Amino acid sequence: MLRLLFRLAALGAVIATAIHVAALSLPAFAAANYPAEYPAWRHLLFIAIDSALAALFLTRPAWFVWAFAVLTVQVCYGHGGHAWASWQRSGSIAWLDAVALAGVSLALGLLIVDYRGRSRVGWQA
Repeated sequence: MLRLLFRLAALGAVIATAIHVAALSLPAFAAANYPAEYPAWRHLLFIAIDSALAALFLTRPAWFVWAFAVLTVQVCYGHGGHAWASWQRSGSIAWLDAVALAGVSLALGLLIVDYRGRSRVGWQA
């Protein structure tokens, strides 16, 4: 079951990569889903990060849970801040913010469960 969940997490990372590619390629998509001041270099950075995540969710080296925890803080700051501002302004939250916040939170929880289980029995890929 855990293997399937990590494959779904890897798929989620591939979808996140595609969203950043779409934001770079389709100005209308970017305008509808990102603030106007969101720079192209950030999309490029997250294309690289999300692509790496897809592979890392499948291999899960011991250090990955800690690196992903740092990324989770960044996503909560970025998407969480945007979600809060949207909620204050319009009473709604953009789908992209909701999916990103839920996705990284669930993935971090899954990584923590996996890390604890692997630590008890000795680390194996």
